Amino acid sequence: MTGEGYRTLLGCRRRSTALRARAFTYDQIADVLALDHDVSPLRLYRYAHGRTAADIVAAHNDLDPAGTACLREARLYDYESWPATGRRPPARTLAILARLYQTTARHLVTEKAYATYRPRDRDLLDRADHRHLDAHHRPSPEALGLSGFGGTAPLPGIDQTTLPGLAQSPWELTQTAPPQPATTSDMTHLSSCNEALALWPLASGPGERASMNPQPPTAPGPFPGSPDGPPARFTGGPFAAASGGSLAGAADCTGLLRALTAEEADIKRRDLLFELALLLGGAPALPLLRHLPDGDRDRLATLARRHAAVDDNALDLLERLTARLWALDEELGPAKVLPVAEAKRALVDDLLRHATLTPALRTRLLRLYWSLSHLTGWSRFDLLDYEGATRRYTEGLAAAHELRNPALLAHLHGLLADMALHQKKPTIAMDHVFAAEGWARRSGDPLQRAATLNVVARVFCGANQDESGLRALDRAMELARSQPRDADLPHLFWCNPGHIDRHIVFCMVGLNQPDRAIAEADRIMANLDPEWNRERGVLQLEYATALIKKREIPAAAAMIGEAAQILAVHTSTRLAHSVRQARNQLHPWWDNRHVQDLEEKLHIILINNR
Repeated sequence: MTGEGYRTLLGCRRRSTALRARAFTYDQIADVLALDHDVSPLRLYRYAHGRTAADIVAAHNDLDPAGTACLREARLYDYESWPATGRRPPARTLAILARLYQTTARHLVTEKAYATYRPRDRDLLDRADHRHLDAHHRPSPEALGLSGFGGTAPLPGIDQTTLPGLAQSPWELTQTAPPQPATTSDMTHLSSCNEALALWPLASGPGERASMNPQPPTAPGPFPGSPDGPPARFTGGPFAAASGGSLAGAADCTGLLRALTAEEADIKRRDLLFELALLLGGAPALPLLRHLPDGDRDRLATLARRHAAVDDNALDLLERLTARLWALDEELGPAKVLPVAEAKRALVDDLLRHATLTPALRTRLLRLYWSLSHLTGWSRFDLLDYEGATRRYTEGLAAAHELRNPALLAHLHGLLADMALHQKKPTIAMDHVFAAEGWARRSGDPLQRAATLNVVARVFCGANQDESGLRALDRAMELARSQPRDADLPHLFWCNPGHIDRHIVFCMVGLNQPDRAIAEADRIMANLDPEWNRERGVLQLEYATALIKKREIPAAAAMIGEAAQILAVHTSTRLAHSVRQARNQLHPWWDNRHVQDLEEKLHIILINNR
């Protein structure tokens, strides 16, 4: 550092100390210093903290969760000089520096610089918010409710401190969940023909008890808009309350405009994206909308404004959007997908209520409603919102009954069984799995039977330690190999021999056969699709459990650490909870060096994902 540079740093340090005494935040101090120093935001925040480049480099290398940091002073100066000179700082480096500077990563770059990053990097920059570390920071109530940006926003009606295992120890790797649009859950859009479905009881499969559904819905009424139905629900214009709730607040609009202004130069395109994003859950919808061609965006806006009739092309678009949401769920996790899926589900519900539809179109739209109930139920389960997931699955069951589709009924009963197994409720899991088996047999579809037998195997091995589950898994593999993917059952896009095969590890752990579980895990992980982030993490934690049973503590700690790294890019609360459970199994070896190293790694991951 030159003599002039050091004098500048000392002057900024004195001013920062005086302003901190007056309860200024570091964000506010950086704004003050910007009046006198024409430098990059990254350097301004270092000045605000009064720290030398050597201090920051050392602290950065200590905090890097990858443990491979090699940041040097010269490279930091390059980052601080960019874009005038030097080089652009990586998003991961900015996220770590945001932790050091007790601010957000977005504050460390200009809007123009932010626009140069890839969508995934922008998502990392948006999530890196460490202002809570600043003792003088006081978040506004409006900011606390902003979805898709910094801060926390728990699911409505859920006390995060009561979620199982998520707030009782230093290893609480919780994920924030977005606020959900209010939607109607009375299923009154379903037609009155449900009342006559004597052979299709809502909560049971063939020959099973009606008690299989823990929260059976009330009998659905006639569809709004039909001769005997209630009036349409939405009356506030094309976009007012189209998601089932009120319009976005000022914070949502400000966040959207900020993101779009930085990235979209075309005013017409920016306005259209802004309008559609408000319709589909706010800022989290932007990655989905950018994926669409311009023509599809125009068609979606026309459909939402009800300026055109619902036709096959419109439904094709809505179905493609749903498939894209599933891909985003696997890549980024449920917190990014759920608000968009809920808003889209409300739009479909709105169309079912009062759009003019032919019988064929109504069947397709009702099937889409089922798909979105499936997706939102799965996302809520992944966020450990068991009550919300049960509600969505139950509404999906009602739609499946109206469609008279036993494959759809079997699939949702299977999901309810797997969720009950995760909650350690074996009797409810058994009830649902028997219902799922009955409906799967009635469907006559081999691929649906394979998916159902996969759940049967998990429940039998996990809840009852019954080796007959292994026979069910073998049969599921046979069916999956012999049957190509059914275009009429898009919800089974995942059902292939490779995916079903990985559940053998869960079964072996449940049957207390750790040697075979380790051997199977080694085999499967060598061929696992790298894009299945969450599934890889779950498999690694099952592997770790088997290793702990064999007292192979160093290997188990390393495997838990690898699974925890996924939480840096994925928002699955269920995976975070499983990481904590696996870590707790290592408690008898808490003084082991490898366990202590794991503890430090988990602590850093927790800090970076708050």
